[in-house]
Amino acid sequence: MVLLTIAVGSNGIIYSGEQSAMLDIGNNFAGTLMGIINALGNTMGFLAPMVTGLIINHHNNVIRWKHLFWIATAVYTFGNTIFVIFGTSVEQKWNRVQNRVA
Repeated sequence: MVLLTIAVGSNGIIYSGEQSAMLDIGNNFAGTLMGIINALGNTMGFLAPMVTGLIINHHNNVIRWKHLFWIATAVYTFGNTIFVIFGTSVEQKWNRVQNRVA
């Protein structure tokens, strides 16, 4: 229970960086960015149960669950590594909307 509490609590650290990065790179399109990122992120809401079903597959034992948690760890680590290497909070050029006078 303690480890689960630590894991869920540390998940908040991820969101503080992700949420502020959207505002930093494109505050004029923050709502659109939030929608796109949430849509991509929520795909795990239906992929995770499918993958869990494939891995467990009526063999509910500790070894299968270990595999499942290692996969989850790998996905989180991969995503975090990509963000740390390529992520930026620099405002993007497309954020500036040019007003055209007709």
